[in-house]
Amino acid sequence: MEIREIQNKDEWESFLLGCEEKTFLSSWNWGEANLMMGNKIWRLGIYSTPGVEYLDAVVLVVKIVAKR
Repeated sequence: MEIREIQNKDEWESFLLGCEEKTFLSSWNWGEANLMMGNKIWRLGIYSTPGVEYLDAVVLVVKIVAKR
């Protein structure tokens, strides 16, 4: 298993199109909205075999700094 950052919108969105269950919270544009709000994001792809371009999963990580 290999985890790499995805920087290609087409790769991200084409993976999500193949998923049966998804929400807007996984979309590329939701990550862009969080960037505009000043949050740090990471778009990660999980690949089954190192060196092979078969994407198994995607993860959108959003760091939100909040004072509570």
